[in-house]
Amino acid sequence: MISQVEPQKIVERLNNILYKNINIFDTKGIIVASNDVSRIGEYHSAAKECVGHRSVVTISEENKSHYAGCKKGINLPILYEGTVIGAVGITGDPSQVRGYGLIVKELVEHIYHENSTKSSDALYQEMVKLFFFELFKTNKDSGLEDFEKKAESLKINYRECSLVACIFEDLKSLIAPDVPIQNSISSLVSYLRQNLGHCFTLYDNRLLVVARKTYMLEKKLIDLHADIIKKFGASLQFVYGSPCTTLSDYPVQYSLIRSMSRFQRIKIGKKTVYSTKDLQEFFLLENLDPEYRKGYLSFYWHIFIAEQSGSSPLLQTIKQYFENDLSIKATAIALGVHRNTVVYRLQQFVDTYDIDVYSATHCMRLYLGILMFEMDQGGTSL
Repeated sequence: MISQVEPQKIVERLNNILYKNINIFDTKGIIVASNDVSRIGEYHSAAKECVGHRSVVTISEENKSHYAGCKKGINLPILYEGTVIGAVGITGDPSQVRGYGLIVKELVEHIYHENSTKSSDALYQEMVKLFFFELFKTNKDSGLEDFEKKAESLKINYRECSLVACIFEDLKSLIAPDVPIQNSISSLVSYLRQNLGHCFTLYDNRLLVVARKTYMLEKKLIDLHADIIKKFGASLQFVYGSPCTTLSDYPVQYSLIRSMSRFQRIKIGKKTVYSTKDLQEFFLLENLDPEYRKGYLSFYWHIFIAEQSGSSPLLQTIKQYFENDLSIKATAIALGVHRNTVVYRLQQFVDTYDIDVYSATHCMRLYLGILMFEMDQGGTSL
């Protein structure tokens, strides 16, 4: 059974950050904590259903008539050692408050699993998570005024921080039931937080970190990569963005990091640390209108058909040739072939398709076409 003391403290602190109407219920559907203290003690039929069925109950415009006295929102069960001990509800448009509900649910469950000392730290970390979660989703042109006050209240120094995506090759190896605690995902999260900054937001096979200001972030990530392999046996790569000098930079960098961390160049690349600058052409091409992409590719479609794919030796040689600044020697090293082989392939392409790839302009245009073709074939996203 949920006690009344801790939930009310949680609700009061969250209200200073979220400005959302939050309710916490016991197993009977009774409100035991709320932003509106006058509601404490009231019965909530949706919460009772949520507890009874151990499932999320959403109240929308379409079904709110089935839940007398309940407002639109989302209600989620709170579990402790596999048992439902209550529920948490967030009032508002379900599509907009679902994420907040999941975080608050996680917070309450975490507190009941940790001792009081750890709970305090966990509460702060969750509050920071909520701050950035909301900031990432905010319109960069408006609605940022309140975040200054929130950052000051939480003592968050957001200036010059950088977003870092941690991309795991095999996340299952860190979350399997038989994994020793020292090698678990929670231990890795704590390690990243200790060495980089605020670490949270596990999505797909990635973690997101708001890294503290540093003048040598790339070197730090390279060193950290080696340490993580040694300590945790986890294979991962990093993608980091430009420093966020203002609050409005965060939504932009978040969009870039999430998009760029999916590109195949990272998966097949030899580097362990990438900057978003290394991948900016992919971000540009991915966001082109499909009709524009189709029109651009029409200039080279006969080549892709003749070569059967974008990964043919001729096209991959041209791709490496452009990425290595039109250097025959560097291209040969990158491909692991003799320089004469590179010369032969380039000349063969010129003779066959009458495109002067020795020209930087013509080579660039074909290179972009190859990237688009690979992206459309599913070769650049994980």
